[in-house]
Amino acid sequence: MRAVDTSFPSDQTGPSTKSRIVDGSFCTKEKGDVHLPFKVFSPVGRVFFRLSGMKEGKQFHRTPLKKAMALQKKLGLPSVGSQTRHYIRVPAEIPRESWRLDTPFEISSNDDDIENNTKWEEISAFVYEPKGRETGEKLPVLIWYHGGGFCIGSMEDAIYEWISRVLCNQIHCVVVSVDYRLAPEYQHPVQVEDAYWALKWVYERGEELFGIDVSRIVVAGDSAGGSLAALIPIMTKLRKGPKICHHVLVYPCLVNPCDDAYESQVTYKNGPLLTRKVMRWMMASCLGEAHIEPKDLFPLLLEDEFICGLPPATIINAEHDPLRDHGLEYFKKLQRCGVQVRRTVYSKSIHGFFGSQIGESDEAVMDAAASIISAFHYHNKEK
Repeated sequence: MRAVDTSFPSDQTGPSTKSRIVDGSFCTKEKGDVHLPFKVFSPVGRVFFRLSGMKEGKQFHRTPLKKAMALQKKLGLPSVGSQTRHYIRVPAEIPRESWRLDTPFEISSNDDDIENNTKWEEISAFVYEPKGRETGEKLPVLIWYHGGGFCIGSMEDAIYEWISRVLCNQIHCVVVSVDYRLAPEYQHPVQVEDAYWALKWVYERGEELFGIDVSRIVVAGDSAGGSLAALIPIMTKLRKGPKICHHVLVYPCLVNPCDDAYESQVTYKNGPLLTRKVMRWMMASCLGEAHIEPKDLFPLLLEDEFICGLPPATIINAEHDPLRDHGLEYFKKLQRCGVQVRRTVYSKSIHGFFGSQIGESDEAVMDAAASIISAFHYHNKEK
């Protein structure tokens, strides 16, 4: 399946495309109005945000969003070979002042009983195995980090179950969907460290538990999960951890989105769907303050030396999204650092479209799947 309809050369001019299309980057159409269903969905989504208390000074609770996800799940999900829940041990507390992106976070403890040891907690992961898997067949693995501004979202949400199941079958790989701990109950760097411990768990236990080929690992995610998928290859390179062969970033947040630093943040500060008010609440919940920009959460702020030597990347953006230009700037940063990268902008889509089964969603999911299949095939030949 083709990934894009039309590619544009680097000398393309015009205000609608110049800021977002550069050499090696693609857009589905030169101009595209938002798909009609997204226009309807956007105000509905805002209602759920308000009902959940996602506003400064309000009491936050996730019940309305969970009810919406449960309702969507009743519409049905694609079948897979199997789906099992696993639990991953993670540090209970990760002090911000002593945490470093380049240094493994260690806990000294002789007690492996998590129930009696306050130094440890658990996070969950769904492990999906594809239909038609042969007995004893070693498969590559995709680790998926869900979105939600580090504050909402779950591996159990219908959209993430759908994404995981479709990618599992289309790629014919094992998919591990991770439920990292959320803000405001847990603030940065807990989400990042949880994501890294999930990678270590897959690398150390994956072959034993679900028969994977640990030499072929891809990390991917959308929105905040895309931020984690961007950070994990950097962390594992610096910490000399498990090797990753590709990373897929779906409209990632790669710098603090709560100002006018980028054109897309100005143009779409009132949505559709994702607004600056909501993003400011999410950043404040995750970081303690909405305006700060820790380098160890935002890869665009890192020096080029941290980026050089990363595995190839695929970036997927929506045109009508305040985070659109994050993808553009990171695309250029990766190119400058010699990292193989491809980027597609979906011109009729908004933040959150990936996996929605609306408009360009299926094309974008197949775009991601094709990149991952190519990465797995290439690394299988290299062995």
